[in-house]
Amino acid sequence: MKEVIKTILKELKTVHSESYYIKNSAKTVKYPYVVFSTSLTRIDRHADGCYLDVDIFCNKGLDQVEIETLSESIKMHLRHFDTMLEDCYMRTQFQSMQAVPTNLDDCNDGIRVFILN
Repeated sequence: MKEVIKTILKELKTVHSESYYIKNSAKTVKYPYVVFSTSLTRIDRHADGCYLDVDIFCNKGLDQVEIETLSESIKMHLRHFDTMLEDCYMRTQFQSMQAVPTNLDDCNDGIRVFILN
């Protein structure tokens, strides 16, 4: 799973440099930024998969333009992404995109991608 996470982070950083795994670890937060997490699931005896949840944070209040633009860029980049890793063949399948309400002043949008590996 370590190699899959590294690959996801590398791919997200090609779309947007402010991309992080689990939490934003930057000393100074630059908006918008992307945070992703994964959750592993078993498909059958010989295959695992995982869900990739991508959250985008922006400090523009109700102005969703940056979030929508970045969401679309990530979606298009990962829509048919596949690569051969040392431990597995990784391919992605876009599943959904939705606004995620938060109690913060930051806007947040979420993307869910299924990864078969």
